[in-house]
Amino acid sequence: MTGAAELFGQREIIFPEITAVAIGALIAPKMTWNTSRSRLFFFINIAAVIGITISRFLTVTQAVRIPVAFLTAQALLIISRTGFVPMISACVLPVVLGSESFVYVFSVFVMTGLILVLQIALEKHGIIEKREFIPAKIDPSTLVMYGKHLLVITGASAIADFSGQMYFIVPPLIVGYVEMSFPSSPLRSRYKQAIFLIFAAGIIGVVCRLGLTESLGFPLAVSAVISALGVIVIVKKIRLYFPPCGAICTLPMLLGTQNLLVYPLETTIGFIILTVISLNFFKEKGRV
Repeated sequence: MTGAAELFGQREIIFPEITAVAIGALIAPKMTWNTSRSRLFFFINIAAVIGITISRFLTVTQAVRIPVAFLTAQALLIISRTGFVPMISACVLPVVLGSESFVYVFSVFVMTGLILVLQIALEKHGIIEKREFIPAKIDPSTLVMYGKHLLVITGASAIADFSGQMYFIVPPLIVGYVEMSFPSSPLRSRYKQAIFLIFAAGIIGVVCRLGLTESLGFPLAVSAVISALGVIVIVKKIRLYFPPCGAICTLPMLLGTQNLLVYPLETTIGFIILTVISLNFFKEKGRV
C-alpha cells in the first residue's frame, strides 16, 4: 500500500485504518468486531465514498465537516447493525486530510478485500477462530449513546479546528473512543494499556518515518512495515488487541513532516481526554 503510494505519487492510496483492520481481523484470536465479512466489506467502502464526497463538495469549516462525516458513519453502523467502528475512520479520514481523489476509495476496496481473503484462509487452517455475527439490536439507549457521541465529537472537532491542532482528533482516536464507550468493552478495564498503545504507536510511526525514510532515505514502505511490526509485537506481548493503535502508527506515513514530532504527544493527549469522557459518561447497558 505505502509502496504503491510512493511509486505512483498518490498519497491517497495509504489507508491507515487497514493496519487496524489487519490487527482486528488477522492478528486477534478471532474477529474483534461484531460483523460479517460481507457487511464489513460493503459498508467500509460506502463510508469511504461518502467521506470523499463530503471532502470534495461540503465547503464549510472542519468543525462542521467532521461531525457530518461522523454522523454519516453512525448512520451506517445503525443500518448495518454491526459494531464495525473502523468504518468511522474510513468516512472521517478524507475529511480531516482534505483528500478529494477517488484513488482513496479504490485503495480501501482493494486492501480490505485482501484482508478478508487472508482471514478466510487463516480460519480455514484453524489459525484464528471464526466469530459468529449477531445483528445488533438498535434500541432507544443505543440512539441516546450515539447522540452523546455526536455531541462529544462536535465539541472536539470545534476545539481542534479553532486551535489548528488536528492531531487531537485524528480518526483512529475517534474509533478508539467509540470502542471504549461501550459498557461491555474490555478496553474499559484496560484503558491505561490502551493509552500506552496509542502513545507507543505514535512514537514508533514517527521514528520510522523521520528516522528511516526522511533521514536515512529508506522507502516509505520499509518504514510502514517496520512500524506495523513493532506495534504488532507490543500488542501480542500485552495481549490487548486494540486496532486503532495500528492506524496510529501508519498515519505518519501519510502526513507531512512539518510538526510531525508533536504527533505522538498530541494524539496521546487527545485520546486521554476522550478516554476520560468515555469512562465517565457512557455507562448505559448494551452495545452495538
